[in-house]
Amino acid sequence: MIFDLVLAWNWEFDREFVQLVLEMFRQHDLSVLEIHAKNIEEIFDSVKKGKLQFRYFLDRASDEDDAFQPLARYVLKKYR
Repeated sequence: MIFDLVLAWNWEFDREFVQLVLEMFRQHDLSVLEIHAKNIEEIFDSVKKGKLQFRYFLDRASDEDDAFQPLARYVLKKYR
């Protein structure tokens, strides 16, 4: 599956921002996937296996949460 945007976030004060982004993408028939603490491992596994791809990655989490670091490093290495 290919998403237009994956959005990694973990800060409670980003909730409103994330909801706005999700709404805007969906209004324009663009696909978006949230990555949060509850699904980070599953998402990262799918990305590594090539089951999940994306056009853009917005990282609002890896600077604050080490659980998001492996995905962020992988994305930088693969898409740079």
